[in-house]
Amino acid sequence: MKNPQPSGNDPEDSGYGKELRVAGPLLTAGLQMALAIVVFVFVGRWLDEKLNTIPWLMLVGGFIGAGGGLYKFIKTALASGSSESIKKESQQE
Repeated sequence: MKNPQPSGNDPEDSGYGKELRVAGPLLTAGLQMALAIVVFVFVGRWLDEKLNTIPWLMLVGGFIGAGGGLYKFIKTALASGSSESIKKESQQE
């Protein structure tokens, strides 16, 4: 029969596992931010070649990608922080 109590050897019960669950969404958000910038720069570059407006649409695309990526990163960071504080408050009760 399996023991229902945690053995202490489970990585999800350790501090390291908890920190990894908190940091995971932030790492993903950082990659999403970089990808948004790259995609919008290349779309702007492609449009520049089609419309002969070099380099203006590429710059606009870079700023749009950076703004959108930063917005998503901040939104994810705030959600991650608030969920962690809710967990801490429920454990203290």
